[in-house]
Amino acid sequence: MKKIWIIINILFSVVFLLVLFLVFLSYFNNPLKLRLYGVASQSMHPTLKKGDLILVKRQNNYKKGGIITFSNPTGTKKSDTVTHRIVDIRSEKGHTIYKTKGDANNGPDGWRVGENNIVGITIYSLPFLGYIISISKTPYGFVLLILVPAFILLYSEIMNIKKELRKLFLTTKYEENSD
Repeated sequence: MKKIWIIINILFSVVFLLVLFLVFLSYFNNPLKLRLYGVASQSMHPTLKKGDLILVKRQNNYKKGGIITFSNPTGTKKSDTVTHRIVDIRSEKGHTIYKTKGDANNGPDGWRVGENNIVGITIYSLPFLGYIISISKTPYGFVLLILVPAFILLYSEIMNIKKELRKLFLTTKYEENSD
């Protein structure tokens, strides 16, 4: 039974660290220039589906047909970023401007995307794991996915330390009594 608890504790720790790593990649810039996002709508269906987890990497150049994530130019959606395909590239006044379109949309987007607004290009996607990122960005999700597991691990470690101290104390007390 003790081995089962050890295995469960190790698995729980690994899953917790994986979720923590995913959340870190979704919130912070890092030296690898990678970010994780959860797909929030069906606008890129069938290529990307709602709930997919996408890995986005910053690049210097973007090509027509690439799927990019960029700052939401309208600011009206819940999401602060949009992920759509590049359908046209133009140069205006020395700046590169991108026209985008969701694969499931009938026509191109009504906005133009400047280079400064691009977060990066989608390099990989995993189905359904984007829900973890989306949930972690809510206050309840953060508590559920980060704080609760952290407290469980902390409690488990405190219990292990307590057990080891009790063993040490009993062993020391036994040795004192036997003298």
